[in-house]
Amino acid sequence: MGRISLKEQYDNKDVIQQIYLLRDNFEGLETETNEAIQAAKDAAATVGQYTERINRAETTATEAKSTADEAKVLAQGANDNISEASTKADTAISKATTAQNTADTATGLANTAQTSADNAMVEAKKGFVNFDYTYDSAQVSIIQTRGNNATVTKALPVANASQAGLMNAQTYQGLTSLDTRVTALEGQARTYYVSFSTSTPSQQDITNLVTAKKGSAPITGDYAEDIEKNLRYGYDGTEWVLVKGSTASNFTNDSAGLIKGSTRDGCVFAESDGTGSVMGWDAVKSHASTYGSKVDALETKVSNLESSQTTQDQTISGISTVANNAKSTAESALTNAGTAQNRADAAYSKAETAQSTADSANTLAGQADSKADANAGNITTLQGNVQNLITSTTTLTNGKQDKLTGVSVQLPSGGWNTQSLEQTVNVTGVTLNSLLWVGPDAGSWAEYGTCGIRATAQGAGTITFKCDTIPTGIMTANIFIA
Repeated sequence: MGRISLKEQYDNKDVIQQIYLLRDNFEGLETETNEAIQAAKDAAATVGQYTERINRAETTATEAKSTADEAKVLAQGANDNISEASTKADTAISKATTAQNTADTATGLANTAQTSADNAMVEAKKGFVNFDYTYDSAQVSIIQTRGNNATVTKALPVANASQAGLMNAQTYQGLTSLDTRVTALEGQARTYYVSFSTSTPSQQDITNLVTAKKGSAPITGDYAEDIEKNLRYGYDGTEWVLVKGSTASNFTNDSAGLIKGSTRDGCVFAESDGTGSVMGWDAVKSHASTYGSKVDALETKVSNLESSQTTQDQTISGISTVANNAKSTAESALTNAGTAQNRADAAYSKAETAQSTADSANTLAGQADSKADANAGNITTLQGNVQNLITSTTTLTNGKQDKLTGVSVQLPSGGWNTQSLEQTVNVTGVTLNSLLWVGPDAGSWAEYGTCGIRATAQGAGTITFKCDTIPTGIMTANIFIA
C-alpha cells in the first residue's frame, strides 16, 4: 500500500484520528497477548518447580530406602531389635510410598500447567499484532493482522441521521460547499435597526450598535437606521454617512407625511393628549374681539355723526374722523389677519375678506376727504361696509375651534382596491373643506412609509387613501381636523 499525501492526511484527519484510537486498542490487546505469553512462561517455571519437588521426593524415597536397608541390616545384626527394625522399615516404606504419591501428584500438576501454557500460547497467537487501513470515496476499512498471520477486515460505519460514524467524500464536499455559501451570505451588507441615544450619534456609537446587532464589524454597504429619530446612516468602508430622505418625508400640500410640533406662533403645537392646536390662536381671537369692539364704537360714532350733522364742515370732519378710525382699525385687523394667514392656512381666505372690507373702509375715508357734500347715502354705505366687516370678523372668530380634533382610523389589508390601490374610510367630523393633517401611527410607521400610503381625497365624513403597494397588515392613520 502506498503512502498518502499531506493533503489527503488533512482531508481525512477525522478518519486517521479514529484509526489512531483503534491502534491504541490494538496495542492494548498486544499488551494483553504479551501478558498471556508471560503467564505461559510463568506456568513453565511452575512446571520446573514441580520437577524440582519431584526430584526432592525421589531423593527422599532413596533416603527412605537406604534407611530401610539399614534397618534390615540392623534386623539381621540384632535379633533383639528385629521387631523395632521391622517397624522402622515399615515406616520408611510408608514414607517412601507417600513421597512417590506426592511425586505423582506434582507430575500431574506439571502436566496441567504445561497444557495451560500451550493453550495460552495458542490464544496469544490469535491476538492482533498489526493493523492497516484502506479507503475510497464511500468508506474506510481497517485491516487487522493476528499473531498467526490471519487477517480480519472491518468497514468503519458511515454517519447518518440515527448513528455516529465517519464522513464520506460526498458529505465532505457538501459541507465544503455550504461553508463557501455561508461565508458569502455573511459578507452581504444589510440594514440594522438601532436606537441612537442622541440625534447626533458619534461614529463609534454607530459602529458599536451595528457590531452588537450583527455580531461582527460593519462592512461597506451596511446601514444603521433609527426609525423613531428619523435617522439613517450608511457605511462607505471608512465612516458612517448620514443618508437624506431614506425614511418617511415631511407632509406637503399634496401628500401626507410627518408633522413636527412647534412653539412658534402660527404653527401646530402638540398637546399632551395627542391632539394639536394652532399656536397664537388665543391672541388672534383676542385681537378679533378688540376689533369687534372698535367697530361697535365706530358704529356709535357714525350714528352720533348722523344725528348731530349741522354743518357741512362738521359733517366732513366727523366723517373723516370716523373713517380714519375705521381705517386704523381695519389696518390693525388686516395685520392680525395677515399674521394668521402666514401661520395658519385655515385662516387665509377669511383674512382676505377682512382685507377687502378694510380697503372698502379706506376708500370711503378718501371719498369723505375729497367731497364736502357728503350725504346720508354715504353714511348708509359706510354703515353697510362696517356691518360686513363685523360679519367677516365674527365668521373668522367662530369658524375655528380652540384646538384641532384628533381621530385615528384603521386601514385593513382587505379594504384596498387591487386595481386602483385606493381605500375610502368613514371619518366623523370631516367635510369637503376641512383642513386635514394625516400621518401614520407609531405602530404602523415602517410599513406605512414603505407602501407609500397617503390621503388623496376627502368628502362629507370620508377620506380616501392611496398606496403604491398593498400592505400585509392593518395600518393605523392619525388625523387632525381643523
